[in-house]
Amino acid sequence: MTVRAEKPSVNLREKLAELDKPTGIAGEAMLRAETPQEQFNLIGAGRRNMIINGAQNVSQRGTSVSISTSANTFLTDRFFSRIQGSAGTATASQVSDAPVGFTSSLKITVGTADTSLGSTDYNRIHQDIEGYNTIGTGWGTDSGVPVTLSFWVKSSIAGTYSIAVYNSDADRSIVKEYTVDSASTWEYKTLTIPPNDGTWEFDNGYGIRVTFSLGAGSTYNCAEANLEQWTSNFDFSSPNNVNIMATSGATFQITGVQLELGKVATPFEHRSYGEELALCQRYFWQITGNTSDQTTFGNGYSEDSDSVQVSLFFPVEMRDAPSTTVGTGVGEASVQIVGYGVAADASLDSILDPSRLSVRCRFNADSGTPFTAGHAIVGRLVGSTSAYIWVDAEL
Repeated sequence: MTVRAEKPSVNLREKLAELDKPTGIAGEAMLRAETPQEQFNLIGAGRRNMIINGAQNVSQRGTSVSISTSANTFLTDRFFSRIQGSAGTATASQVSDAPVGFTSSLKITVGTADTSLGSTDYNRIHQDIEGYNTIGTGWGTDSGVPVTLSFWVKSSIAGTYSIAVYNSDADRSIVKEYTVDSASTWEYKTLTIPPNDGTWEFDNGYGIRVTFSLGAGSTYNCAEANLEQWTSNFDFSSPNNVNIMATSGATFQITGVQLELGKVATPFEHRSYGEELALCQRYFWQITGNTSDQTTFGNGYSEDSDSVQVSLFFPVEMRDAPSTTVGTGVGEASVQIVGYGVAADASLDSILDPSRLSVRCRFNADSGTPFTAGHAIVGRLVGSTSAYIWVDAEL
């Protein structure tokens, strides 16, 4: 006689939960992982963070800047702020106030308040992520995977805030809410975004934009019914979002911003300062002057008696050929051309042949004809910390 014995199926997660043995946060995360890729990400293998300068350590442009109305204003590298339509004013600063494990944060401080919020007004912080860096999401295909955004936030006003993720065509967006539970206290937040089958760019344009909303009018508010899900609208704020521009002196800070594949937020990926700086210089590079000595910025030759060409070679290959808005800072006489027997002040005339690796700048003498055609020269910034030359290939 044949005897057949059958065993009931066993749910490993349930059995482990029955054991009086802690698995820890990491163990729980590994158990919740649904794919080998998620487990691979959890053990820290390979690069995880698609955000550049999430710890707000790199700030080539300085430590404080007024946010321009109706214009993108960069401060800490790769992050930019914008006030649209508001009569209020605000300042963006890199500050040393940060949670344990971090040394810097990006802080928005309201100056003049504006309690009105018109239908097309908004206040927000962004990072545009280059398409090459988002290929792993698989978005736009049947194999797309979720991503998780994690960050530290501190605001002087407790309440509901929101983030948004959308594409370069602004026809796929998702808005997710989070709560600042206690005013003026650092809090850690995580939000998981499901994949989307719309059109996403995977080249050197921007593939994903991540937005932190500080209040927006009805045109850009997501309908309550559409919160937490993808729509074909250009939405980037919750209608419940705190409008910090309504309160003079209100502050909002972020640091430790990380966007990674999977449904689980892993510890922040701390890259070395040198590596983070190089990643930032793919989009923006700046040479600044010095009050105590001279800063050499390039070599070149005299075209004729009153003009020269100076070549700038970038420290890393830039995202794209930089725009022609390469220039000098306050007081263009701070540029000095030095050669055989000559040191003459000069001003920028034009930009020549910008590429991803270099650019040539033509400078004209501020007075006279001090140069000799064909002579080798160098360019330098002198006498002022406000003198600078910058190259911009931001998204």
